[in-house]
Amino acid sequence: MKTFKVTFFDKNMDVFKVETFHNVVNQSAFGEHLAILINTLELAEVVRCESSEGKNYSEAVNYFLKEDLAELRA
Repeated sequence: MKTFKVTFFDKNMDVFKVETFHNVVNQSAFGEHLAILINTLELAEVVRCESSEGKNYSEAVNYFLKEDLAELRA
């Protein structure tokens, strides 16, 4: 289980909100959840994602986020 801090941005790339997700076990479901939030709130299609250990996962999360958003909108 991991904890991630995710920063969401609005369409102007201003910080919309920062949310912490605790006890992430299924990273696929985590990505789908992020895609649903972004789509529903009409946010920028990019996030900043860091683990509780301070590791930056933004590049990987954004890569899969594009696929999840495309599936969601299909």
